[in-house]
Amino acid sequence: MSAVDSQQLAELILRQRSLFKAVKIVLPNLASDQDLWRPRTKPVIAEQLRSQGRTASDTYRYEVAIDIVEGKKRPASDIDNYAKRIVDAISQSQLLWRDDDQIDKMAVRRRREPRRDDTRVVIRARRICGQHTGVPSFFRACCHEASRGGGCTYAHPGYHLTIHLWSQQPYDVDDGEWAKETGRLTHALEQHDDDGVWNWFKEHFPKCMKLVPTRRKAQFVAGARQACDEEKIGP
Repeated sequence: MSAVDSQQLAELILRQRSLFKAVKIVLPNLASDQDLWRPRTKPVIAEQLRSQGRTASDTYRYEVAIDIVEGKKRPASDIDNYAKRIVDAISQSQLLWRDDDQIDKMAVRRRREPRRDDTRVVIRARRICGQHTGVPSFFRACCHEASRGGGCTYAHPGYHLTIHLWSQQPYDVDDGEWAKETGRLTHALEQHDDDGVWNWFKEHFPKCMKLVPTRRKAQFVAGARQACDEEKIGP
């Protein structure tokens, strides 16, 4: 590999890793129930997301932390009301996740400061590590053929994605971490845990799995299991 190619590869990896940078949203001066209404919070959230480089939603999995500092004036009575309204507003902005079912982990913390007049909420969201950022051309082609029916089923993309797991290793995990993750997949396949296999691929290849209809899960998993039986999971 030439020096130029090496530099381009390094720059690509840095760009990919930057996609996993956490975003921070601050909602200050909250004093009443109306301050958490979507028409008020959505513009504030959208402006802050755009200022951090967000231009559209995506299909990745997220972890979210919500920190609430309550003063004398409280816009909600319990933390669930804070979380639900804020998450809904972020979803409606269409600048982070497409739907809140992409949130795999969420922590909500509240503390009260009696000397404070109003309430302040800070939201931090980050893509969960170990997610492939695209759709390989071979996988897209396999899914296209499977969608046409005939002799080709969704076992075909399941098989080919499984045998190429190491060439499609996500940028933000090292070889040791990826070995553990592929080992977890192998275990699920050997135990005939179809749901576990399906969820593993959804976790690590979210964009790919958008191309596989849920009703074809059994076919897809069968293809992955064939690759495992042939001992083709590995570097």
